[in-house]
Order: sequence, then C-alpha cells, then structure tokens
Amino acid sequence: MDRIGPEFQIFVADFASLLEATYNFYHFRRPEQTAYTLCLFVALFLVTAFTDSQFAMKIYWLMIGLVFFGCWPISSLHPRYRLLVSPFKLVLWNVPDHAEWCFQYLQERVALAKKAIIAEDIDDNHCVPTGKDEALVINDSVDSDMSSFHSARDDSASEEEREILSFGCTYLKMPGRFIISTHGVRFITTMGHVLPSPSFHRPYTDFVEMSKRQMTSSILSPLAKVTTGMDKLELRFRGPSDGAGMRGMGEREHADIVMLENMRGRDKAFNSVIGFSGLRWQHQQKKPERKKDAKKSDAKS
Repeated sequence: MDRIGPEFQIFVADFASLLEATYNFYHFRRPEQTAYTLCLFVALFLVTAFTDSQFAMKIYWLMIGLVFFGCWPISSLHPRYRLLVSPFKLVLWNVPDHAEWCFQYLQERVALAKKAIIAEDIDDNHCVPTGKDEALVINDSVDSDMSSFHSARDDSASEEEREILSFGCTYLKMPGRFIISTHGVRFITTMGHVLPSPSFHRPYTDFVEMSKRQMTSSILSPLAKVTTGMDKLELRFRGPSDGAGMRGMGEREHADIVMLENMRGRDKAFNSVIGFSGLRWQHQQKKPERKKDAKKSDAKS
C-alpha cells in the first residue's frame, strides 16, 4: 500500500479532474474552448464518414502510435508534465476542471473589487499627509483580526502598487504582517525597529507554487485552533537560476521557499493571492507525504 497507494491516488485524482473537465465541457464553462473541441469532433466525424476506410485506419494507428511512443514515455519519465501530454486533456484543452473554474471565478470577482478600490471615494476616510506626494488612506473600520482593506493612493497614477489585505503570521520565527498588494506580496515584521529581521517583497510573476499546510494535533482537538504552527502557507518563488520560461515550469529544487507560520486567515490569504495575482493557476495532485502529521493542498501557476 505504501508503494502502490500514492500512485493510485494520483491516477484517481487525474481521472476525477478529467470527469470534471468533461462536465464543464458540455455546460459551456468556456464557450470558446468547447467550440474548438466540437470542431475537432466534427473533423474526426467527417474523416470517418467521407474518406476511405483504409485512410481512416491509418489516421487511427498514427494517433495510437503517437500516444504510445510519444505521450506515455514522457508522462512516465516526467510525471509532473503528465497532463501536458495526456491525449484526453489535449482533446479537452483549456476546458477547466472545478478547481480551475473556481480560480477563474475568484479572479473575476477580484477584478470587480479592484475597480471598486480604484474608483472608491476617499471622502469617507481620513487622509494623513506624509510630507510627500502621496497620502495614506486609513479606513474607519478595522476587523478584529486586522485583515481589513487598506491602501496607499497616488493621485498621479492609479496603476501604482496599492496594498489590499494584510494577515498576521510568523516568518522565520519573527512575527509580522503578510501583505497582499496589486503587484505582489511582501512581509514586514512588527519588530523591525528593535532588531534586524527577515522580510521579502516579490511580484506575482515570480510565483511558482503555493501550498496550504496544516499540521494535525495529537493534543485535544478544541485547542487545535490556538496550537502554535497549525496553519501554514508555503510560497515558492522563481529562483535566481531559473530562466524566463513558462510560469510554474521552474524546477522545485531551485525555487526560493517562503514558509509563513501561525497564519491567521490562511484560506482567505490563499484565495486572495490567486485572485489578485492575475496568473493562471492549476490544482496539482502530488504524492502524499509519508509523514502522518502533514496535509497539503497545492495550486500551481
């Protein structure tokens, strides 16, 4: 079970993703992609209906040969690229499964939120002059978990980076805030004025992977929410040695790993990064870890 179970779990997850894509195909979740797939089916029907049977069989065996000698070796040698060479995914190319459809829904909602933030009238807020060309906008209402909207407005350019959300967390044992802006993510510590502390500021284009981690507790379950290190958010950014290839195709061992612990509002931060990044994300099923104290849910850009 330890050897076959993880491989079988990946197979079942890929099959479930294919069924979800098929469901979204005939429900026209992406009408353009559904039309392309229907055109392919019509072309295959015309070939089988109006051509010589010998010619149709040649095309059939050509497709079988490409799958057997081309797609399967690549998927077995490089499992992380298995969906790129899957004949079923190629037929339903760009038709989303349920996870990708949810990501698209999040980004559509965030696009509306961005417009509302930019067009928001600041008369209801307090503007504190900073002595520079910009003013700091402080909202009147702040949530109890300090995960409220806040922004920095520049009258000269609406496309300038604006801070949207912040979440309390711990990075390298230092408490601070994980801030999501319109252009990227960053971490600032609450103890920066006392002693030197770690921080980072990365644009969305550097994202490779994002994972939610949750450590199970062997203590009393009612105390799970306050147990140190329960909710974590792992961010993987493109390393300095990675080229300017496709997003998410950089090797994981070369990626810069950022682990945010004691994450408050982790699910909200996870969804917000997906939405505000504007990147195309894909849910990726991985081999489950053998450690029984970790659960992982990934989204890959």
